Amino acid sequence: MSRPKEELPKTVHRRPRAQATPGPARALLVWLKDGRLIGALLALASALALGYGLFHPRFLVASVEVSGQRALPADRAVRESGVLGQNLFRLDPAEVEARLTTVPYVQRVRVERILPNRVRLVIYERFPGVSWCNSASTQDRYLVDEDGVILGPEEPGMPELIYIVNTDPEAAPLTVHGQVDAEAVRTAQRVFSRLFGDLGISLLPFEYEPGRGITAVAADGWRAVFGTAERLDEKVGKLALLLRNGTPFVEVDLRKPNQIYYY
Repeated sequence: MSRPKEELPKTVHRRPRAQATPGPARALLVWLKDGRLIGALLALASALALGYGLFHPRFLVASVEVSGQRALPADRAVRESGVLGQNLFRLDPAEVEARLTTVPYVQRVRVERILPNRVRLVIYERFPGVSWCNSASTQDRYLVDEDGVILGPEEPGMPELIYIVNTDPEAAPLTVHGQVDAEAVRTAQRVFSRLFGDLGISLLPFEYEPGRGITAVAADGWRAVFGTAERLDEKVGKLALLLRNGTPFVEVDLRKPNQIYYY
């Protein structure tokens, strides 16, 4: 009688544990341990926040505050900046500054973004100390800086300008980047500050004549020849004394403060 054959155990092939495909739970656990899950969540949150910031209407610039300017009208600054309606986060301050500095007397601009939809423009001007014109063409007025450089035509709505009229009938035509008497410009600025700012005198446009310099013309009708700003304190003191004493005069020549003439 033959013995039954013994059955051999079946061979089971298993993958090494390291090569086994983990299940979803195991994968999440691994990613959590090595930081990949947190990184993925942060990346997703950042993408969502970026998309929200770049495309949500809430961040479209709705108002613009302008400060620092003395001659450039605020509405023109807003218009030239081109920021209204732009996305606050897409706004490029360098581009805004480049647009505004095409205005001849704007030296530089600081652009400040204010969440959620405001922009502040801080403007630093190469201030046109005066608006200068020739008596032969008083409608053609040009902005002039403290160095006497002609920057460009005056535009409507520009505040706080000091006006000078060159009374010389032979004066050369004014052109952008041309030159006028810088000393006269600085004199008019300083005289205006003293007469209007300190003494409260209302003034009409200053007059300029080569060799005679600057003459202040009061709204009351009298005229005061200052020439230059040299010894300005003495000149202003002499004029103030005449006005305080009620001395009647049409014109006073203050160019030599120790020997003034009036009539």
